[in-house]
Amino acid sequence: MRTTVRLADDLMREVKQHALKTDRTLTQLIQEALVNLIEREKSQESPRVIELTTFRGDGVQPGVDINSNANLLENMDNL
Repeated sequence: MRTTVRLADDLMREVKQHALKTDRTLTQLIQEALVNLIEREKSQESPRVIELTTFRGDGVQPGVDINSNANLLENMDNL
């Protein structure tokens, strides 16, 4: 699709120079920049809230250290 974009002269000069240095067309450079910006902003959006189901009980069983992956794996292996 063709469109017209107005950029400051100094920015346009810098973008053209960067495109030449990186062996890309102006279109490729602008497209990559916009895709990267959109992806970065999407990743910064708050994820949806998921409600977790909880169960009643007496908490963590004796000998289980929830701060240690190795301990958790060891206890799961012994089930």
